Amino acid sequence: MIETKTPDKQRSVSRTQLITRLKKTHSPTNGAITKRNKDQPVPLSYSQERLWIMSQLEPDNPIYNVAGAVQFDGLLNIQALQHSLDEVVRRHEILRSLFVAEGQQVLPDSRLPLAYLDFTGFSHERAMDLFPQCADDFIHRPFLLTGQPPLRALLAVLSEQRHILLLALHHIVSDRWSVGVLMQEVAALYAAYGHGKPSSLTELPIQYGDFCVWQRRQREKWARHLDYWRQKLAGAPPLLELPTDRPRPPVLSYRGGMYSFEFSAELSRTLKELGKQYNATLFMVVAAALNTLLYRYTGSQDICIGYPVAGRGQSQTAALIGFFVNTLVLRCQIEADLPFSELLLQLREQALQDQNHQELSFGQLLDTLKPVRNTGHAPLFQVMLAVQNVPATHFRMQDVSAMPLAMNTHIAQFDLSLFVDERDGQLFCSFEYSTALFDAGTVARMAGHLQTILAGAASNPDLPVGRLPLLTPTESRQLLDDWSGRNNQASYADGLMIHQCIEAQARMAPDRSALVFAGQSLSYGELDRRAQQWAERLSASGVGPECRVGVCAERSLELIVGLLAVLKAGSAYVPLDPSYPKERLDAILDDAGIGVMLTQSSLADGFQRCSIKVYCLDREPALYPAATVLACPAAQENTAYIIYTSGSTGRPKGVAISHRNLLHSTLARANYYREMPECFLLLSSFAFDSSVAGIFWTLSQGGCLCLPKQDELTDTAALTGLINRHRVTHLLALPSFYAAIADDRYLDRLRTLQSVIVAGEACSGEIAAGHHRKLPKVRFYNEYGPTEGTVWSSVYRSDENAGDMTLPVGRPVDSVSIYILDRQLQPVPAGVGGELCVGGAGVARGYLNRPALTAEKFIPSPFSAEGARLYKTGDLARFGAGGEIEFLGRIDNQIKIRGYRIELGEIEERLQLHPAIQEAVVLAKEDVSGHKKLLAYLVASPSATVPENSALQAFLKQTLPDYMLPANYVVLDKLPLMPNGKRDRLALLAIAEPALPERELKPVSNWIEAELAGIWREVLGLEAVGVDADFFEQGGHSLAAIQVKSRIQSVFNIELPAKALFELRTVELQAAELARLQIQQHDDRDLEKLLAEIEQLPDDEADYLLANEI
Repeated sequence: MIETKTPDKQRSVSRTQLITRLKKTHSPTNGAITKRNKDQPVPLSYSQERLWIMSQLEPDNPIYNVAGAVQFDGLLNIQALQHSLDEVVRRHEILRSLFVAEGQQVLPDSRLPLAYLDFTGFSHERAMDLFPQCADDFIHRPFLLTGQPPLRALLAVLSEQRHILLLALHHIVSDRWSVGVLMQEVAALYAAYGHGKPSSLTELPIQYGDFCVWQRRQREKWARHLDYWRQKLAGAPPLLELPTDRPRPPVLSYRGGMYSFEFSAELSRTLKELGKQYNATLFMVVAAALNTLLYRYTGSQDICIGYPVAGRGQSQTAALIGFFVNTLVLRCQIEADLPFSELLLQLREQALQDQNHQELSFGQLLDTLKPVRNTGHAPLFQVMLAVQNVPATHFRMQDVSAMPLAMNTHIAQFDLSLFVDERDGQLFCSFEYSTALFDAGTVARMAGHLQTILAGAASNPDLPVGRLPLLTPTESRQLLDDWSGRNNQASYADGLMIHQCIEAQARMAPDRSALVFAGQSLSYGELDRRAQQWAERLSASGVGPECRVGVCAERSLELIVGLLAVLKAGSAYVPLDPSYPKERLDAILDDAGIGVMLTQSSLADGFQRCSIKVYCLDREPALYPAATVLACPAAQENTAYIIYTSGSTGRPKGVAISHRNLLHSTLARANYYREMPECFLLLSSFAFDSSVAGIFWTLSQGGCLCLPKQDELTDTAALTGLINRHRVTHLLALPSFYAAIADDRYLDRLRTLQSVIVAGEACSGEIAAGHHRKLPKVRFYNEYGPTEGTVWSSVYRSDENAGDMTLPVGRPVDSVSIYILDRQLQPVPAGVGGELCVGGAGVARGYLNRPALTAEKFIPSPFSAEGARLYKTGDLARFGAGGEIEFLGRIDNQIKIRGYRIELGEIEERLQLHPAIQEAVVLAKEDVSGHKKLLAYLVASPSATVPENSALQAFLKQTLPDYMLPANYVVLDKLPLMPNGKRDRLALLAIAEPALPERELKPVSNWIEAELAGIWREVLGLEAVGVDADFFEQGGHSLAAIQVKSRIQSVFNIELPAKALFELRTVELQAAELARLQIQQHDDRDLEKLLAEIEQLPDDEADYLLANEI
């Protein structure tokens, strides 16, 4: 439980105390900043140091370019503007500084070149269309920090009366406050110079360099700050798993988009009133709402977000341009039943405490905490909140009006950043987002959800965060009415039973073939006659409604006869696969209370219990007593069959399906697929509910059911021969099994297929794409449905555009409703994962003899009429933007490794994209120390060999982060399967994994490796280095990487890009790259020498060489 102070106690922190604390935060400490000696070296500030390192790692990345733009309307004095800009650069040393490893070098030249773009030849509309692209190019051009001041200016001339001034600065010299200072100074100077007057601005008493020197003297305060942040961030999750539109790429792209929105004046007013009510700032109110949104999106109860502070605690810094802003981390621990008001107070108290420790730079914090490095996301937090508090930038310059323009830089430093500005009492917001992760529509929905949360919190701040409204009314209607399927109800004849549909087919076409098996066949008339005979024998034995009859038989014609006979007798059949272990069969017999068994002579001895009547289906029914009159006494609400599924405890649980469930499921299938299955290939064991689809759909529609023999089920050549021989039109299989059937060698045997249905496990887009490529005229469907939902609940028809990601499972079928809910049983927004819950006509009666489990999993539906129920599947899913349901895996199949939440299915998908791997299962297993690790179990593709572990790791690293890489790989001839054909994960965990080779220091093999190993030892302070050891695992960090780069240049006279040090993280890889660069360097020098010699050749010699291709 999260510890929070009571509201009364929290409110005791009065406004006076708040002001006192903020004054303390912003008061000078350790004396005022003084001017440094002019000959004194200027160090980088701690914040600058981190940016400089980042710029060395990625010198061409414009991520830290800051832009400001102002539109001037009126007759602009360009000479006065140029003079003003030059004076600002003269006044602020930071704007004419270079940045090298030793620190800052201030240049004497104070002139700022002003570039021009002339749009006067275009209409205003066309000019405004062209300007953004030109501005993008200007802003994104990299700064060479070691060779040029990090500021440039451009003036776009739209007309004689309209201009736009665009400034681009590197973040190392500026922040948002600084841009405001710069613009205000330009306005003041322009006003003076435009009238021929001197500057009205007083000289600055200190410069940013003086602040840097002063800051470096504050080292004694670090320990206190570090202790605070260490304690605060201990155990914090490294990644906030936001639901994204695309998988997270292994390397940050920094490509961004911007979505702007505004709060109404009324909402803006009420939010400020809410803040006053709880002595909280606007930042604190928005932070509480943003954390609520993130909690509702992710379910994470421990959330870290970043937020900037001005970093100008010294009053002398207010008028300076420079990089003062610092980033702090706000950690929120949240639960569904936590009132919003208490969350607000919790965050208020924390933010106030943070202010006392804001002097420690974010870079210093990272260097100290050393969070696990991952190139796919930012460290410590991935969401930023910035409630802007900067000097006003609306101003006039003589007769020219100046209006600031918002610039979309198309850059995103984080997954998501929320910026909030207050203008004239109204709140204006924008979400900056990573376009590698999110679509614009997704972010627009987030903005709507944030406003809904804030409106709800302002209206009722004591409402728990898990109960605050999230969805807009339009979304609620879409999710609950349109996409859920609850209004798509089909009606069928009252009292109708599925066996009566089959009887009707027997009356209409008694001679039509109903069953084929092993060269035998049975017509509809004969099927009905035999089933009726056995039904009469069952009735004579005393079975009726709610009686359970066991059916245990090998694949055969009589097996289907037996199932139909039980339904005719009004009882419920309980299928028992004869391949089951005796222990499991006995457990089912006991749990179901079976008193009558239909079986075969070869199996009868296994059921010789005094309490069970045994009938052998392969004997003549006349051998047994029969009832004289048989009328079906069962009602639609009675049980039709009970199928046992594996329980998490190992104890099988029986799912009771009613006649109504069975009828609706079957007729909904007939309605959806339209075409009759002329011949259906039954691959499933009759003990699993997927068999129900094939048996009753086919026979109720007058098709022929084709049963393979047991040994044919594992022989794809035999199965495809069967498909060809009996002209099979439809089949239903596990996706992985169908992929084996659709082998290129057997395609000619599959030409009669009309529809392929896959179900039972997630289907990769690769399987669907392969199907469309091989059999373009055959329809391909992906079904989803738990046993408790009567076979199927949703279906998706794939097309030839299937990608390589998991196929959606589509939309609800007739008379079935699907809701995707959070832990509080509230609908989650589109794109957000939740538990898939099934309602409607398919929901089973419950679990046999398990009332507590039934009550837990089958719950009253909050969205339907009284008495309606929902089944909680335990499956994780989400609605796509168009309403298609995307299956995300089992909720209990999500694990955490090193603090990261991992979906094992994603790793399996990636492994199966390797050409040498046919099947892959990834599981989490605890090692001897109790820590979880990932193991991958692999089956090789035909005629292929699974690569070594290192090659597999390299393959996965192309698309997955390090924390998702398996620790070891186990290669098997085949994966162990459960009776239903799914992978037996428990059996896999019992397999001993191969021992990993002991890690020894790999010695150097050449002089380059030897030199590099020496550099590593020197920089990292190590006694020995193996050439295959990871730089960062040996204690390396960003600054150490820059030092290694500098020493490499000194020793080898080669400029190795700093970014390469992060990608090539071993001595071995770095040495190979250096060798390649050396060869290239020599080749370039030889070419230059040859070109110089050719330049000196007489014309006739050059002609001769050219003619002879020398």
